[in-house]
Amino acid sequence: MKRILLLIIVTLTMLFSKQTAIYGQKPPDNQYFDPPPSQGGLIAHLLRENESSFNLYPYEDNYFLFTKTSGINREAIADQSWAKGTRDREVKFQISLAIPISRGFAGDNSVLGVSYTQRSWWQAFNSDISSPFREINYEPQLFLGWATDYTLVGWSLEEIEIGLNHQSNGQSNPTSRGWNRAYLRLMVQKDNWQVEFKPWFLIGESTPVNNPEIFKYMGYYRLKIGYNLGDNIFSIQGYYNWNNGYGGAELTWSYPISSNTRVYTQLFNGYGESLIDYDYHQTRFGIGLMMDKPW
Repeated sequence: MKRILLLIIVTLTMLFSKQTAIYGQKPPDNQYFDPPPSQGGLIAHLLRENESSFNLYPYEDNYFLFTKTSGINREAIADQSWAKGTRDREVKFQISLAIPISRGFAGDNSVLGVSYTQRSWWQAFNSDISSPFREINYEPQLFLGWATDYTLVGWSLEEIEIGLNHQSNGQSNPTSRGWNRAYLRLMVQKDNWQVEFKPWFLIGESTPVNNPEIFKYMGYYRLKIGYNLGDNIFSIQGYYNWNNGYGGAELTWSYPISSNTRVYTQLFNGYGESLIDYDYHQTRFGIGLMMDKPW
């Protein structure tokens, strides 16, 4: 699996670095890149220079939720003095931003960038234990992406992205969790449908020291399917290990309430909602607000 994915990544890098014809000849340095208007994904958006010198873009979803879970994994955090007092109601929020480093790095339709995603689970209403952050996951990433417009049987391949990803919870033993991955992300669209497939493999040590069975529960890929129904956006994403039946799935719905904000609901069921919970099964429901994306 690892060798196959590595071969695919190398092949795609060589192939799409030559696809400058998608946008014509390379423009002068003082001109904006101009992806086809039909393309509305992350990479195409990063290719469009904005007028501000401070180029921060949303990467994954940015949201703030009030949640309730079926259970707290107290065993995993037993060394914390407040572990026994944790409650099943938490605030969950995610901040995710990207910065383009170099447009046209590997073809006029490409962008080299970095992203940072932080997801937090906060015992905000639990003043009895001083409202600690039960878990925070940090996820810096280096990526190279291409905006494309290849069509097959009505589906358009809109984005190809390869990258290096580090994810950890910033803790020391015994609650330290983390892994380093190389990944490939493909995004296709058709009418109101959008599908993303993101396989990955571990880099560095053969197994993550503090969570050696993480692949058993979180698998080797993520599949995400989205559908737009008017102003409603529905999505389901998940990961699954076909060898043992472990995995997790997340169902979401959002609806605009202003020009840049959406009401947002999220339902998760399975293993690995956070790194500390990679081998813990739970169901969590949340409702709150999400920042709307410009694409």
